[in-house]
Amino acid sequence: MGARVTAVDNSPDMLSACQTALRRFLSDIESLNLDERFDVALLASCLINHPAAEVRSALVRTARRHLRTNARLLLERHGPRLAAQYSTWVL
Repeated sequence: MGARVTAVDNSPDMLSACQTALRRFLSDIESLNLDERFDVALLASCLINHPAAEVRSALVRTARRHLRTNARLLLERHGPRLAAQYSTWVL
């Protein structure tokens, strides 16, 4: 579709699986600080369902910092029933 993909993950295995990425960054999302800004950020991560509000906030703050004006943020979010199953997460 012509998208230029920049992949970010804290897992080397996940980054290597992203075959279409032009650039790959090994990093926790909360500490990411790239010079580039994007039209779209896709956060395909269950972290938005993390039980700690500060973790969820850090995720959104990082995404916002990397978006251009009038850009879009797409989040993968689990519904309340599925999220409740993970209420005992150990991260």
